[in-house]
Parts: sequence; C-alpha cells; structure tokens
Amino acid sequence: MVSAWLRLRQAEEALRGGRLQEAVQLLSGDEVRGHKKAEALRSLLSKSYLERAWQHCRHGDWRAAWEDLTAAESCGCHSEQALRLRAEVQRRGLEEARRLLEGRDPEQALNVLAQLKSNGLTRDELSLFEQLANDWLIAERLAARGDFGPALDKLQRYGVERVGALRDVYRDWKRRQGEYKETLKKLYKALEARHWHEVIRLSDELLSLAPEHSEAARLRAKAWHAYEPPTLVPPRPSQPVAEPSRPSEPDRRLLLWVDAVGGYLVCLADRVSLGQMGVDIPLAADVSRLHAYLARDEESYVLQALRPTRLNGKEVSKEELLSDGDLITLGSGCQLRFRLPVKGSLTARLEFVSSPRLPLSLDGVILMAESCLLGPEGEAHVKVPDLDASVALFCSPSGWQVRVPGEFSVNDVGQSNLATVPLPGTVSGATFQFTLEPVEGGGFRL
Repeated sequence: MVSAWLRLRQAEEALRGGRLQEAVQLLSGDEVRGHKKAEALRSLLSKSYLERAWQHCRHGDWRAAWEDLTAAESCGCHSEQALRLRAEVQRRGLEEARRLLEGRDPEQALNVLAQLKSNGLTRDELSLFEQLANDWLIAERLAARGDFGPALDKLQRYGVERVGALRDVYRDWKRRQGEYKETLKKLYKALEARHWHEVIRLSDELLSLAPEHSEAARLRAKAWHAYEPPTLVPPRPSQPVAEPSRPSEPDRRLLLWVDAVGGYLVCLADRVSLGQMGVDIPLAADVSRLHAYLARDEESYVLQALRPTRLNGKEVSKEELLSDGDLITLGSGCQLRFRLPVKGSLTARLEFVSSPRLPLSLDGVILMAESCLLGPEGEAHVKVPDLDASVALFCSPSGWQVRVPGEFSVNDVGQSNLATVPLPGTVSGATFQFTLEPVEGGGFRL
C-alpha cells in the first residue's frame, strides 16, 4: 500500500510539472483524506486549474477553459475570479453561436448552445438563440419543399432583426417565393400542353428554387421518359454490352441522372477546382474564375482557398481540413455543404445551400473516390428512398461497373449482380433507373 507521505510527494511533483489530472488522482486516495498538506495541495491545484482556464480563455478556447474551470470548482475553488471566468466563458460561447448564425450555420450553432446549456448556462440570450436556430432549420426544410410562406413566418417569429445573415436569407426567400409561384404556373401549363422539353427546363428551375420539391422531381422524371433526349438515353443494343476501356483522363467528370431523385456532377480527380469558368465545378454565382480547390488524399479532404473563402463562418487564409457537415462560403454568398455520408468511404458530396448552382441546375456534386453508393438514407452518397439495398457504382481496370443485388439491366440488356456500364449508359432495376454519361464530348456546356 502506498503511504500518505509518498502520495503527497508524488502529487506535489505532478503539480510542479503541470500534470494536473495526475495530481487530482493522487489527492483523491483514502490515504491522504483529511491530511493537512493534502488540503493545501488541493488549494494549489484549484488555483492551477483556474490559471490554466484563464490562459485557454485568452487564447479563444472557451471549451477547454470551461473544463479547467469545472475542475477548479470541483477542487473547492469558488472565488470571485472563478465567477468572472464563468461569465467570460459563457459570453465567448454565446459569441461563437452568434458567429455561426451569421455564417448561416444554425446546425453548428445549436451544437454550441447545447454545450453551453449542459454546462449550466440559462441566460435569456441562449434560449433566444436556441429557438432561432431551431426555427431556422425548420424553415430551411420548408423552403426546400417550396413552402416559402410558412418558412418566412418561421424566420419572422424571432430573429430576422437580430441576425444580419437571417435578414439576407429572408430577402432571398421572399424573392424565390415570387419566382417559385410564377415557375409553378408555367410548369403546369407546359405539362398540360405536353411540351416535355419545357417541362424539363421549368422543373429544373423549380428545383433550383426548392431542391426537395417532390412534385417537380416527379414531373421532371416523367418528362425525361416521354421526351428521351438522345444525349441522355443511349441507343438500345441488340447484342450484349461490350466492355469499354478504363475511363481516360478527359472523362474526369460525369453526369449522373437518377430518376425521381435528381442529377449530380461526378468528379473523379483527387483535386478539383471551383469557380466560374474553365474549372471542374463551375458555379453560377458571384465568385472568381478560379476561386478554390478541394483536394483529397488517402485520409481526408483539404479546402485550398485562392480568393475570399470562409469555412463555418471563419476566413480561410490558405488551407483547412474539411469535416462532415462543414459549411463552405465562396465569395460573398455562394454556400456549399461538405458531406461524408458513408462511414469509411472517402467519396464526398457537395450540397448547394445558397441559390447559386451549376449551369445545368444539378442537385449536387459527388467527389468520387473508390465508389459511389446509391441507396436508402444513411447508407448512400446519393439518397434513393425506394431502394431497399445500396447500388454500387465504381471504376475497375475494365471500365465502369455497377453492382446491384439481384436482376437488373444495362441499356435494356439483362444482367445479374455485377455488370459493366458503357458511357453513356442506363442502368435499370425494379425500383430505380439512372443514366451515367461523360461531360466532355457529351454535348453539355459545363
């Protein structure tokens, strides 16, 4: 059994070396309970935690400051200095929540507010920000479905006048509401006249205003089936599908059209450029011709900024590591959400948060690494609600291939489990259909 003298000596050495957690463990043993020197060391320990908490706070790390403050208080520190630090840490946490709201990231703001709430903060400002962020997220879902009226009402309820970014969102949604109503009228007129090309164009316009508008997605799929433009539906071969060679360097970008879901730009390169012209991901937005790069290595993605860029509301000076859910803002207001939807896969998805989009009004961008999965929510890079199991699209030495559980067809030729997909090519199953084709040489301006 370790003697009290030895424990106290070890605790003193740990304190002197800044190993505060080790000192806590040494001073919590039964051997030193009630010992006079142990009480003196606990007092020093609480002061050390408090000093370190202030250092964290001065360096802007309010979370680490809060942890050390809590440790100091557990050691018996309840001084006026500790109370001042508590107020300062809470203030900085609320400031971060406000910055995230100004950066149009209510989801991350809610995470910060939840941390503050779990730490005992009950100020009126926290409740206000929490309700505002929750209403904002609800409003985003409503606006994405085209329910702009209820969405605008939600924004007005608490925060339009309190957060500058929210005022901008409100004005943008108000404008989109008017465009949405006019486009919807034109869409139904085109549908009634069976002008399928116009139905496709207007459906794309409507989906650029309300990305989750189910009726527009349904009508667009219906129009594609009726119209069948030659650039999207390949000729139906009478012979089995021949195996093409591996995609060449010009085929670094593809278009993936998923019936009743949407269209995606698929980028294959490990480093892709974003901007207005002559780039991998051209954006119809107020950004520079070459604005930024997204680079992938074997473990992660990095955002490389060439022009004014923010990540979760903070300026990016040169490079920043990306995490799932990060909000990228290019220029004054072009916003993209970075997603890594499948655990263990480096294939990523870029979602459009602001109204500027790709020239073809696509629904997003797939940054494809090893494969692209289509399937139910939570299991796929592209969500296809009707699928019971994931469909895998990947590139092998023999060309593009697709793995589908059970029977399916490629360009109307029956297949089972695994098949090669020519470019362009259409893959069909009992509950899904998608077309894959190259951008380069495919007749698209992108």
